[in-house]
Amino acid sequence: MSAPTSPTIIAQLEDKMLNALKTQLPTGGYKPLVTTYGGELDAEWAEGVRQLPAVWLFCEGGGEPTPYGTSKEKWLIPLTWSVIVATRNLRGERDARHGVQVGGHFEVGSYQLLTDVRRVLMNQDFNLPVQHLKPGRLRSLGINGGQRGMSVYAQQFHTAYIETLSKPAGDLTSIKLDFVLKPGDEVVDDSDLITLRIEE
Repeated sequence: MSAPTSPTIIAQLEDKMLNALKTQLPTGGYKPLVTTYGGELDAEWAEGVRQLPAVWLFCEGGGEPTPYGTSKEKWLIPLTWSVIVATRNLRGERDARHGVQVGGHFEVGSYQLLTDVRRVLMNQDFNLPVQHLKPGRLRSLGINGGQRGMSVYAQQFHTAYIETLSKPAGDLTSIKLDFVLKPGDEVVDDSDLITLRIEE
């Protein structure tokens, strides 16, 4: 059985982003559902978005890795994350976007929720070896089926990290030769290291 590996940078970053959103978003008198995205917007709306407002996080992927520095083993890996925010207000779509104060209760709108998400995540690296998160494209997501009073947006965040891709352990790059001049005494009198030339 192989030894367990440490969590990847992507997994660690996902956990840190989720924790920050869960602990820092409920500061404006509202408490959204915060979790990873699992296709809720592709499901039947009555089942997929039962609890609103909601914030869903997922890793979209990233661009093509590029070599980092002069090393052939270090690569800069770009990542793009998306945060989907969804709100609903029975008074209509405008209030779902703008929010509304009802008595002593604030029904948050998607614009305020987006602003709060950016405040939590922008310029953060969460003490991980990644570039600080910077906001990217903002998109309005259409609602299939014409759900009245709903507002859904997706905000991108970009970062990157350096990954070291070492050669497999099976690759032979050098050979050490030990010379024993007097047979039987097992004393190494001299050594030599031969470095193999690897054709790439």
